[in-house]
Amino acid sequence: MLKPSPKEILKKYWGFEEFRSIQGEVIESIIGSRDALALMPTGGGKSLCYQVPALCMEGCCVVISPLIALMQDQVNQLKQRGVTAEFIHSGLRYKEVERILDQSRRGANKLLYVSPERLLNQNFRESIINFKISFIAVDEAHCISQWGYDFRPAYLKINEFRSLFNCPILALTATATDEVQLDILKQLGIPTAKIFKSSFKRENLSLVVREQENKSSEIVHILKKLKTSALVYVRNRRQTVEICNDLQREGISAGFYHAGLPVESRNERQKSWIENKIRVMVCTNAFGMGVDKSDVSVVIHADLPNSLEEYFQEVGRAGRNGSKAYGVLLYHQKDIRRIQIQYEISFPSIEEIRYVYQCLSYTLDLAVGSTMVDSVDFDLVSFCNRYKLELNKTIGCFKNLEQSGYLYLSEAFHHPSQMQILVSSEELFGIYEGKPQIEILIKSILRLYEGIFSVTVKIQELQLSKITGLSNKMIINILTSLHNSGIIKYLPQSDNPRIQLLLERIPSKEIDIDEQWLKIRKSAFNKRVNSLLEYLSTSHCRQFFIMNYFGENRMEDCGICDNCIGRKNSTINSELKTEWKKFILQKLETKSTMILVELFHLFPSNKKEEVELLLEELIGEKLIERKYDQLFFRKPKKNT
Repeated sequence: MLKPSPKEILKKYWGFEEFRSIQGEVIESIIGSRDALALMPTGGGKSLCYQVPALCMEGCCVVISPLIALMQDQVNQLKQRGVTAEFIHSGLRYKEVERILDQSRRGANKLLYVSPERLLNQNFRESIINFKISFIAVDEAHCISQWGYDFRPAYLKINEFRSLFNCPILALTATATDEVQLDILKQLGIPTAKIFKSSFKRENLSLVVREQENKSSEIVHILKKLKTSALVYVRNRRQTVEICNDLQREGISAGFYHAGLPVESRNERQKSWIENKIRVMVCTNAFGMGVDKSDVSVVIHADLPNSLEEYFQEVGRAGRNGSKAYGVLLYHQKDIRRIQIQYEISFPSIEEIRYVYQCLSYTLDLAVGSTMVDSVDFDLVSFCNRYKLELNKTIGCFKNLEQSGYLYLSEAFHHPSQMQILVSSEELFGIYEGKPQIEILIKSILRLYEGIFSVTVKIQELQLSKITGLSNKMIINILTSLHNSGIIKYLPQSDNPRIQLLLERIPSKEIDIDEQWLKIRKSAFNKRVNSLLEYLSTSHCRQFFIMNYFGENRMEDCGICDNCIGRKNSTINSELKTEWKKFILQKLETKSTMILVELFHLFPSNKKEEVELLLEELIGEKLIERKYDQLFFRKPKKNT
């Protein structure tokens, strides 16, 4: 039987006729068992580069990905398309992991997503050793490089893991400098792998940088002007709410999103934005990964991102449909100071790191020499309050402990409720006899969930509430009471991050952070910050600046960023600038007020951006005023 071709797979499962950009070349390389590194900007279709060949080849593709939410999203999408896929993450219990591995071993799954930390688990390595692996896909491959902006030490184990199988490896990332690209190949042990690159140039994306004190007012102004789908990125949860409220007060359809919201709320808000029931989403960087929405016309950053890599990944969510789009970065001098403070807290002293490790060991109730089998829920804010720790500095300590391989702290993720009955059916009957509420609940659980006497299963309290007529609160209370009595094991649903020590607990004084490694990390961090600050102040084409940063040596300017438009405007300075400004003032003085569109009609249609800049100059000279799309002549004050 002939194997289906990549294009047949693409058509059957995704409905597309042709591959985009370098997708076809990357897929052919991996089908030909050749190692490869693919660099594709956000929205370039990286996931198809491993999903399509996984369906063309025999065996199971292991996808290594750092984000649980992204793994879950991709697996859900694949299942909806009829593709067999599963993902293993730190929130799963042992029995659930075994079930997924057994399915994959029997060939039931074509793609198996795992976190890099899973590769450190000896049980996992022993379970997967006899798998038929088609190839290994390493998503967000920049995480393997200590020069990268999001280094994850567990990625360094991928080369060792790959050596267990005679299969090719495909590394993928949206953002990597030349230095990081070479480091990726070195750390993965594929120095001769072919590098495939999509151009970072976005011909329809106008990049704009503005130093702005009143950012909220500027955001309102931009979104009143561009009345299509938009994203507004902010640094913290409080700002998502504040700016969302500002937009709603101005009649702009907006919602807010951050990792602290219940999973139901996050899913509902994301769905509303994708379906254009909400026009603007104000969010932290927890939003956007894996979201495929083509009609976003503007991405606004109300705060400085931590790096150009992070910025370009987020701003790349605008204009995916090829229409004109804008990426606007707003900043103030205090934002630059925040970046400098971030540098200070990202590299705490060894004494601070050791103290946080000691506090964590107390919280987890771990004796020296003991180990953790599973991860547990972890409330960072409560942890800091308990030990009177400064939040941002503590995050820096955890980051260093994680990057040194001592622990793993996952992002916030929804873990459904789980339950297992620990007693026999005869004992269970004696427990609920004469207790009608417990009896109806237990009998409903037994009807709904098979195997609950032998394994932990996921349960839904709301579903049980509808069936039994008991309130959700009462069901939780009954199950908690039975758990405390040792009759069942009950783990209520949680939206918290999870934490796990990866090594046996040691005395805190033995925590050792390699100084050379720390020096490399500091140097890389400093280099990224300096590049970001250079981007703010550059007078050159902004796309030219970014493309060169990522090693794409293009000499032509984009022609549509704020700097390019400014230079275009300078070409009319000597000939028309004074005349056009005088004309605008005369019109406004005569009419007192004028709608912006009305003024644009008085100039050539291809000079709209130049007129915009002239208006900005007149506003700066305090000769006119502007409120959204209305212009006003500003009468000069009389001398007294």
